Amino acid sequence: MVATLGTYYIAERQPARYESSTQVFVSESQIASIAEGGAIVGTPRATQDEATLLLSAPVTKAVIQRLHLPDTPAGLLGTVTATPSAAADSITVTAERGSGAQAAAVANAYVTQYIIYSDTELKRQGAATIKILAAELKALRISPATAQQRQNIADTISRVQAAEASGPSPANQTQPAVAPGVPSAPQPKRDATFAFAIALGLGLALAFALERFDRRIKELEEIPELYGAPLLAVIPHTSTPMTAHDGVAAVPPALREPLRSLKTNLGLAGLEKPVRRVVVASAISGEGKSTIVSNLALTYRESGLSVVVVEADIRRPSLGATWGVSQTPGLTGVLAGECELSDALVQIEIDAPDLELLEALRVDGEFEQPRAPAAASNTLALLPSGSTPPNPQAVLGSEKMQQIIEQLAERFDFVVIDTPPLLAVSDAVPLLSHVDGVILVSRVGVTERHSAQRAAAATRLDPGVRLLGVVANDVSRQPGGGYGYGYGYGYGYGYGN
Repeated sequence: MVATLGTYYIAERQPARYESSTQVFVSESQIASIAEGGAIVGTPRATQDEATLLLSAPVTKAVIQRLHLPDTPAGLLGTVTATPSAAADSITVTAERGSGAQAAAVANAYVTQYIIYSDTELKRQGAATIKILAAELKALRISPATAQQRQNIADTISRVQAAEASGPSPANQTQPAVAPGVPSAPQPKRDATFAFAIALGLGLALAFALERFDRRIKELEEIPELYGAPLLAVIPHTSTPMTAHDGVAAVPPALREPLRSLKTNLGLAGLEKPVRRVVVASAISGEGKSTIVSNLALTYRESGLSVVVVEADIRRPSLGATWGVSQTPGLTGVLAGECELSDALVQIEIDAPDLELLEALRVDGEFEQPRAPAAASNTLALLPSGSTPPNPQAVLGSEKMQQIIEQLAERFDFVVIDTPPLLAVSDAVPLLSHVDGVILVSRVGVTERHSAQRAAAATRLDPGVRLLGVVANDVSRQPGGGYGYGYGYGYGYGYGN
């Protein structure tokens, strides 16, 4: 649209230009034809040569003098073309000027001056031919042996003299130029249409190139194939993906139904083996896994189940800061033996007015044995990350970490663990085989295809890892809408293709 409108705007403001054309027929000169038999001079020129002669400097200067034009020869030649015809011995002369009358005058003047110049050249050519023939005749000795040759040369001289005296010009104007009524340029509509076609072609080529070389996931349909796992839920884009006001956490209204669908699908995935301990991971940073962790925990808690969130992303924790709680002593404090597990757990107040009723009505047949409710009705438990140890991978892969997960599973209905991105660091890998399942988070428009494949492959290194599926996060269906709500991880890692 910019190219089209811009071209129309520029073309509409250009000065008007008019084109007028005339045609001149070029025949072989009689002098050249007469001289051809004796191979003296003047072989006929091609039409292309005549077109070059028509636009020569002598003809151009004569036109400027004839019409009293202010143009220089070079400037005038830039407005005139001479196009020889391939099918006939004719030349089309076209002139472009600021007015129709001047365009016709210039075209006609060129033909007129060309004819005059051609006549002059023919006379010069005839005189030169006669001079050469006369010299040749004078050089022949008078004898019976040369009588016939001398007669032939004399006859040729007579014919050349007769042609020079009365022969017609080899050039003849057949269609005089007339002044056009409408300008030939500018043509805003034509130029705008042409610009639109060119811009559209370039735009399509650019779009194809971007699509071809853009390695990000663009469509939801790509996710199951890339990850080799089912799509568990589609989480729509919202400007407030995590809500926590005055220490009270709640699921954003726009995400309630998608997260309930995710909970339902996890329940279906656990028909044979209940899913009570879940690791939520992602391939790279910026995919919103911590957002999914917090909202999934709130969704389970709102359904009447006791829930604990383990912040195992101890390099770059975010949940404690989001909910406004201290990170210490946290998980690393328990692992180091600095405090008991119960002392490290923090109760997060949530906005769930129907929670007491749901707890009273809940059926514990969903799990192997009944679980104790949380310490307070409208809360869920958080185990913050604690201080960052020198070797996070060794800490998370320790036997003590497995014991903590088992203890939490005994006390709570649902344990959800937030981990670092799988391709950033390998901290989360030891945890994957010690839970009931792994959920990978993918962000359409952010996650690259090869990153998705590598993350899924990382979950298959250990046969004991159970990949439950993938959650497509922050999906926008609005035309022109972007992806992203500004979640940043900040590891700054890099990886190859």
